[in-house]
Amino acid sequence: MAELREPVLRHNLVMARDLGVAPTEDRPTIAVASGDMVHWGSIWGGFMVAVAVGLVLAALPIALGVRPAATPTWWGLTLAVIGGLVATYAGALCTGYLSGVYNRICAGFNGLVLGCLLVAGTAVAAISGAASAAMAGLFPLTRFVTPNTVTPEAMGSAWGFIIAAILVVAVGYSGALQGEQLREAQIDREHGIGR
Repeated sequence: MAELREPVLRHNLVMARDLGVAPTEDRPTIAVASGDMVHWGSIWGGFMVAVAVGLVLAALPIALGVRPAATPTWWGLTLAVIGGLVATYAGALCTGYLSGVYNRICAGFNGLVLGCLLVAGTAVAAISGAASAAMAGLFPLTRFVTPNTVTPEAMGSAWGFIIAAILVVAVGYSGALQGEQLREAQIDREHGIGR
């Protein structure tokens, strides 16, 4: 039997609770119990990675000396969406890798939760920022929403948010699957198990 290092063995025993199954010689990892599907530590770790990568990508044009435009352009919005998706993928990869579930469905579920957390966090930050700016008189909210009508700018922003939210959740799911696959391959290499 391949010798398991103590932390890996302890992790596998924790993962095996409620299953009545122990790791075998040819497969030292097992599927998780149904109660172990959400791993908040890995989700929050992925969230922090996504935020950090997103901030670096947002600061990159400024560091390169590109002056931000006074009004948003399609090119600028496209770059912002691509940067957001790259940051989401990096965070989801981290979530899938760190979740330790060895189960693609659970890893994908953790990636979905990460994607939803990123969407909700972005919405809360945008609403808070717009409300603070409006209170300070820096940003007139009436440009987007008036008492009886919704402007075309607001409709475009809403559709952009919906499309970006769907993409973020999808990238979160796929990135977590890839992260779990990388972790599983690493465990197999450590134990000399060929695929």
